[in-house]
Amino acid sequence: MVAFLDQEVVGRQVRSQRRRSAPPVEGPSLVGLATFSVYTAALVDLWKEQVSMGLNHHPNPRTNGKAWKEAQAALRRGQHQAKREQYADRGAGTLQDGYTRDQFTACLDGLW
Repeated sequence: MVAFLDQEVVGRQVRSQRRRSAPPVEGPSLVGLATFSVYTAALVDLWKEQVSMGLNHHPNPRTNGKAWKEAQAALRRGQHQAKREQYADRGAGTLQDGYTRDQFTACLDGLW
């Protein structure tokens, strides 16, 4: 499982198109931890199905050994480092993004 994830998933470009309201991204966008987790869940579900049918007698691929945990940790570290190097704005797309302090307080005053 880890070999498949390393060769086919980690490091490939995102296949879907971005939302129109999302800010433009410079350069190619690579798959992230969420995609890694979705592929892992699909593979574990396939393993469970095979075990229930008696076709697979191997232990759970996610919890067996340290290889999967190390691959996930390496991906997490790599993404964190890349975001730090690119100075990624963690507040982009939130309520505080694009509002001045006066606009924000006026909105809160209207709600309360």
